[in-house]
Amino acid sequence: MPARRHRRKALQRLRPATSAWASPHRQARKKGQVLPIASASPVKARRAASPQTPPRRAVRAVSPLVAGAMAGTLLFSVTADNRQHADDHLDARTSGGLIVVAEPKTHPWVASFGAYYLCSTRGRDITIQSVRYEASVQPLNVSFQLRNVDSGAAGIASARGEPPDFVDPDRHTYIPRPGTYEQLRPGRQITQTCADVADGKNGFTELLFVVTVGEQGGVINRAWIDYTVDGIEDHQYTLDLRWKMILCGNRVPANDSRGDCGPSAAPQGL
Repeated sequence: MPARRHRRKALQRLRPATSAWASPHRQARKKGQVLPIASASPVKARRAASPQTPPRRAVRAVSPLVAGAMAGTLLFSVTADNRQHADDHLDARTSGGLIVVAEPKTHPWVASFGAYYLCSTRGRDITIQSVRYEASVQPLNVSFQLRNVDSGAAGIASARGEPPDFVDPDRHTYIPRPGTYEQLRPGRQITQTCADVADGKNGFTELLFVVTVGEQGGVINRAWIDYTVDGIEDHQYTLDLRWKMILCGNRVPANDSRGDCGPSAAPQGL
């Protein structure tokens, strides 16, 4: 018995020394505490912070192309994060906001959203790989077109119909806009500089979202353009387009459209 008591006392003397070597996380778990992520290992911290999708690059807040370039009805505008990232080589010369197109009586129907003036911020060659979008009310179809304008034309913020004539489904009127149109395909290059676009005399390349919906309408919450620079495919970049594009319909929540969807909503367009 004396030998057992002596061995128990020896173990008790060793315990404080042993617990001093325990990791901070192990000690915290014993106390029921939660340590900040900064105390985790660098590798684990980076993994925890890494998104599952490609990085979202902030859009620089830039004034519109020229006065009146944002044709259409801009219902709500917000300022985007204006941080300049080292790899922001592509710009669309827009900050962000929300735009709504009223529902016609004819279904299905098409609306086009533009005023995304694609340009190279530093004069390097941009190659577009893809355009992605997130929709809370899924459209029937979304396609992407580029409108190439030499000079003296305004952009298309929103319009019923699709390029090149933008025919209204109810009134059967059309408003053709100057320029040439092409389907956006992977590998399309953007070489015009943003300084050249801002001059207002040298034309522009405008990205258009051509969206088809039925009676349910459609809501595109935001979109991303994936691209490479100078043909180096190992370095993928992403431009975040922080525009919410809404086509009114019976599944579009009233709070999404700020109350601008409904029987009294006026047709919107060019």
